[in-house]
Amino acid sequence: MTAEEIVREIYGNDYTIDDLKHIEKAVVDEQEHWRKKKFKKEIEKNVCN
Repeated sequence: MTAEEIVREIYGNDYTIDDLKHIEKAVVDEQEHWRKKKFKKEIEKNVCN
């Protein structure tokens, strides 16, 4: 599913380009957070071994 398809599921066809940009930024920020969290776990795992 693309981001645009997800937005259409939530908003129907009533959304703007700014809405899409705002959602895209939130998704990118969330992905970065989870990447850092996973990386931190990998480091802790390697240090403990």
